[in-house]
Amino acid sequence: MIKNTLPFYRGFDRTFVLGGSGADNYSTKGYLPMKPLAHWYADGEETELPDDFYSTKDYVERTIGFHEAEKDKTAPFFSYIAFQAIHAPVQAPKKFVEPYLETYKEGWDVLRKKRFEKAKAMGIIPADASMNGMFPDFKKWEELSEEEKIGYITDMAVVAGMLEAVDFYIGQYINYLKEKGLFENTIFIVASDNGPDGADYKANAILKKWQEKNGYHTE
Repeated sequence: MIKNTLPFYRGFDRTFVLGGSGADNYSTKGYLPMKPLAHWYADGEETELPDDFYSTKDYVERTIGFHEAEKDKTAPFFSYIAFQAIHAPVQAPKKFVEPYLETYKEGWDVLRKKRFEKAKAMGIIPADASMNGMFPDFKKWEELSEEEKIGYITDMAVVAGMLEAVDFYIGQYINYLKEKGLFENTIFIVASDNGPDGADYKANAILKKWQEKNGYHTE
């Protein structure tokens, strides 16, 4: 990372950032063989991560800390929080994941039909709309083995839990701004560049071996 490219040297007063591409959400591990180590920076200087680090949580907590340290509490502010969620690696604390393990037990055939009908009832899509078929290479839920079902249920629950964590910590930030009387005069813009990574990393033998060696797994 070239130091003068960091946000701290590009106009931001306070910063806490991951230098470069994505990384593990709990530690300084990278998530690809060509990027085995992640570098984190606080106010332009490389920094260590706390033991209880989780990226979504700490981005918000650091931002609140910047507010608390600001001497002029009435000054206009611009906060930019670039979450790693829900980009790969898809990771979330158990408290956010476990409630969704039950949600996906019905399987995607039932869930997609329920969501389709709900969208009709809410007027999001026309009442006479018809539902597209599944992709040809997608198995029907009942065709899967019990082991496969457990794997897919867990995958979907972790994605949902990671997104739930974003909602939770954005809510924590909003509550803070309300407590400090800063909410009503603040504009929020929420944007996303992509959804979850749907790639099957097990299909790549080299990547699978590297990830297992470095503690990445789907258990």
